[in-house]
Amino acid sequence: MFKSFLMALSTLTIFPIPYKLYENGDTKQSAHFFPIIGLLVGLVLALVASAIHGLFSPQFNALLILFLSVAVSRAFHLDGFADCADAFWSSRHQEKKLEIMKDSRIGVMGVLALIFLLGAKYIYLERLMHLDISVVFVTVFSMVLAGRCSMNFHMWLIKPKDSGLGKAFWNAKSAFTALIVLALGLFCTLPLISAFSLLIIILLSSVLWCMYVKKNIGCGTGDTLGASCEISELLVLLASFEFLPLILKLVGNQ
Repeated sequence: MFKSFLMALSTLTIFPIPYKLYENGDTKQSAHFFPIIGLLVGLVLALVASAIHGLFSPQFNALLILFLSVAVSRAFHLDGFADCADAFWSSRHQEKKLEIMKDSRIGVMGVLALIFLLGAKYIYLERLMHLDISVVFVTVFSMVLAGRCSMNFHMWLIKPKDSGLGKAFWNAKSAFTALIVLALGLFCTLPLISAFSLLIIILLSSVLWCMYVKKNIGCGTGDTLGASCEISELLVLLASFEFLPLILKLVGNQ
């Protein structure tokens, strides 16, 4: 079990482990620890965001948290997000799209997708840094946690490609672990209505992303797995500033 945890830690972060652990460890079991890694990384980034809150400008704080969130995963998930954009927006048939995703080079669509993704994250993180320190902590924590948990939901909702790195980690049963960790993380840090609303939004987005992936390539891959993390992270920021205030307003008016 400890080996599986180390494998998950090394897969999702910059933390290095001996390669022999990959040879002797159970990669599928390591997927159960993805949400735990999200909880730990989320806690660290939330503490950093809280520590620098008020020390520097909101713009610098937002840029630093954005950089750390990318650096901690070696931009691994961003690579998958860009590959998906290149393939899915290419208007090619399924086999060609899968071939495009294998290409290590990034295309115009991938570059544009990254610009919009990182730009949107920065805009909302900068807005976040103007708010109370407790809101900063909860939002950053929820963002990172939701991103890692979404990968487990993705493995549950779609079958993997017959080959590739993603298949080695694919474990549909790990979605149950993600649901427990995500629910505990949200309900321990957010008010009841906010936590429940955000949980529903994340689960719904996972379903919609899987439907979109199936339509384009018919199966899940390591790239679609990484993209699901980035999409959920952005969705938490969008929900915090756009969707949840509207939901709370509607509930309050009833």
